[in-house]
Amino acid sequence: MILRVVENLVRRYFLLSSCERKNQKGFTLTELIVVLFVMSILTAISVPSILNQTRKAKQAEAITALSAFVNAQAAYRSEYRSYASSFQALALGLPTSTDDYNYSVPEANTTFTAAIATAKDTSLKGYSAASTWYAVEQTNPDTGLPQLERTISSIVCEADFAGTTPPALPEQGPPPTCPASFSVVGSGS
Repeated sequence: MILRVVENLVRRYFLLSSCERKNQKGFTLTELIVVLFVMSILTAISVPSILNQTRKAKQAEAITALSAFVNAQAAYRSEYRSYASSFQALALGLPTSTDDYNYSVPEANTTFTAAIATAKDTSLKGYSAASTWYAVEQTNPDTGLPQLERTISSIVCEADFAGTTPPALPEQGPPPTCPASFSVVGSGS
């Protein structure tokens, strides 16, 4: 609404001033000030939005890397019967460090693995991910006898607050769950 009022005032001003000075060329100081004022308002409105989108894009990098990690760990666990202890062992080409995050695998064994993305910038949130291999007892519908169903469940968690402190590891479960002060941003079974 404010922009419409300013727009109408600017239009009216330019129409009147152009009628009054048909033979003059150039802009008056008042016209330039009005244009600069409108441009500064538009800049003040757009800059925070652009900065927020940049931060979200950087955080999406961590979510994507950790999602790829837990998916690759599920495939690795199926083949080798234990989880890989590093990003390099997964042979995905995932870096252990980028301009915005440091990645590490603080825990990996036969039934549980976890990875963390620690932010390098205090304006970015930290992330953690985990994958758990476990057995669930179910009844066979054909025989009525109990049987064990083996499954892998994974989760990616986002810290509720930004900072450069290494994020907490998800709880092992089964299935894995996000620690306190973290929210789920991805999961799978």
